[in-house]
Amino acid sequence: QGMIFMNRRPSIKDVARQSGTSISTVSNVLNNRKYVSEELRAKVLLVSAELGYSANPIARSLKSRRSGLIGVIISDINCVFFAPMLKGIQNVLAEAGYSMVTCDSNYKTQRVVEYIEKLQGRWVDGLILAGMAVEECTEFFEGLAQPSENGKRVPIVSVERDLSEYNIDSVLIDNQASSRIATSHLIELGCRRIVHITGQQNTGLGSERYAGYA
Repeated sequence: QGMIFMNRRPSIKDVARQSGTSISTVSNVLNNRKYVSEELRAKVLLVSAELGYSANPIARSLKSRRSGLIGVIISDINCVFFAPMLKGIQNVLAEAGYSMVTCDSNYKTQRVVEYIEKLQGRWVDGLILAGMAVEECTEFFEGLAQPSENGKRVPIVSVERDLSEYNIDSVLIDNQASSRIATSHLIELGCRRIVHITGQQNTGLGSERYAGYA
């Protein structure tokens, strides 16, 4: 017999009761953990479908303390650099069963800090920072390098900016060598009056590229 639920979602307890088994067995079936006989598995799946039961993602994350979300904070979503990077991140995350949450700081350092704090509070499983300048909030990033009260912290990876001094893994290119190669290529083509349009010189990225050109 079917069950009628008034003004509420069917729960895992309802599935267990209707299929005549335990909550732990239903959980094992739905999460594909441990061996369950094919007959019982089919029964649990059938009852779940009949009741319209689906696990509450919020409740699941509260219990496991994992959300399946990775936060990505970029400095300008209109920048042509970030579109292919975001697509690559999304493709890799999807293959691993994760989803992506993207935030645009619009080059505002304080907004970066706010996004990091908010995303950490929502239990993202990791953070990717792209194009971050930290000169205005070194104290905040120094705090990130310290272990949290429970001895854990959200894993963070920086792209394009070296934040290794804050104990943050960083994915970088050799900007000085790359700029030197580009300049040398123009010289080999016969160019003699080569203009370098520089970025901010108070950042490692801008000064390294200028050094390679010079």
